[in-house]
Amino acid sequence: MRNVLFILYFISCNVTGQGKQKYLHVNPTVYLALDEEQNKFIPFLENFFSTEWEHEKFENMLLQPMDVLHGIYDIYWELLDYPYFKPTLLALQNVSEAKTIAKVSFTYPTEDEFSYVFATYNFMIHETEEGLKLSNIFEHQISNWKSVKIKGNTYYTAATREFNFESINKMNRFNTEMASYFNTKPIQFAYYTCKDMEEAYSLRGYDYESSMYYNGGVGAFSYPRYRSLFSGNNSEFNSHEIIHLYTYELFPNMHPKLDEGLAVYLGGALDKTFEDYMPALKDYLIENEVDLFAFAFLDIDKDITVERKPIEDLIFAFLCYYTEKEYGKESLFELMDSGRTNENLLLALEKNIGLNKENFNAKIKEEIRKFF
Repeated sequence: MRNVLFILYFISCNVTGQGKQKYLHVNPTVYLALDEEQNKFIPFLENFFSTEWEHEKFENMLLQPMDVLHGIYDIYWELLDYPYFKPTLLALQNVSEAKTIAKVSFTYPTEDEFSYVFATYNFMIHETEEGLKLSNIFEHQISNWKSVKIKGNTYYTAATREFNFESINKMNRFNTEMASYFNTKPIQFAYYTCKDMEEAYSLRGYDYESSMYYNGGVGAFSYPRYRSLFSGNNSEFNSHEIIHLYTYELFPNMHPKLDEGLAVYLGGALDKTFEDYMPALKDYLIENEVDLFAFAFLDIDKDITVERKPIEDLIFAFLCYYTEKEYGKESLFELMDSGRTNENLLLALEKNIGLNKENFNAKIKEEIRKFF
């Protein structure tokens, strides 16, 4: 998942290359509630959304550089496929004398003239000595949260909730186990315990984003770059997302699907373990004809989920399990270090465990039936 601010820069570059620009639309009710002090915000936002940005000019409009804004780089890349998205200012809300929240929706038209709502996001406008600046609202959102630091890891939760120290200790133990697995020192992290994904996305600034409601609103996400974990399952324990912290630091060129598969293999997903998923995957493959290679390596316009998890994630989870069990952890690490492209990973698969395009589908199905 990638944040609106980041995507705006890249979309603007894409659109600029096509000779087109973005323009901010303003909901008429904004003008009805506008006071004299807020008048200056609309031209600033209009400039932000319509400027043919150069990277330096874009960053000059932000309160701090892009690379240190917490979670600012993570929003779905799908927006890149829709260069005609429309930002609309819905409201301005004063927070303090020098801070105002700008609530902006992002929509794009469909063929039947229906406007698809992608997200509603809150930007913080800061009045500084250098002029108006934008940021996300993360620090504002957690300003009244409480925290506790244990074993070098800092846990956060809402002021109205209590910490579950049993879960915290369990999480810290799992972190130590993963450090041992990867033969490195434990990574210290920040962990934000949210009651559900709606609250987790709200911390990042969203009023609406469809992922808030997937899987019954339960889930989690991580920002390895910031060593931050967000749990949307109302628990201080999440064994899946922490795997991404280790792969980010130790295997920076890891194939993204293998990365997700490893996290399922070592840490499970949602409310299930790897061992929970495999019998369900086996049953699905017995009852349905599926080209596993296509789902693993080709871009196909079809989604299959098994126990609410995309089938490609489970294919790669089994691939990690099978490689380690049959060929050893070093062979698995070689796959993880082979590169981000399909071509690199396929070369490593054939070299290390004898899998290739021709035998992948039959061999993986055979091994799944054998092991589970």
